[in-house]
Amino acid sequence: MNTTHPLKGPNKFKLGVFSANADGGLAITDVPERWRMRQAAQVQDLGTVQPIEPRDPRVPPVGTVLRRVFNGVAHEVTVCSEGFEHGGERFKTLSAVAKHITGTPWNGFLFFGLKKRVEAAREESAA
Repeated sequence: MNTTHPLKGPNKFKLGVFSANADGGLAITDVPERWRMRQAAQVQDLGTVQPIEPRDPRVPPVGTVLRRVFNGVAHEVTVCSEGFEHGGERFKTLSAVAKHITGTPWNGFLFFGLKKRVEAAREESAA
């Protein structure tokens, strides 16, 4: 039976993912390959790191500026390679930007007019 605590000893600062041992304890497993690839690209400073996951086809090309007027205030959001930028802040999704602007949850594609309500209703009824 392994009595070594996974956060004590030589592995205490090792980056990894916890998983259950056969004896019920926790062990640190290797970092997933995609994490190592992304970290290696950032360390080599190859410029922008390409996202590993495929990009949503509904998202406009990088560099596109989305504009929306809400409560009389014009908002501009720039599409970045790893998300969106609004007012100097980075966001992972358009929905997060819309929630930041309005204070309530929104579908980001609907809020910025990238998807019409009729299209959204049609997709929901087809599912």
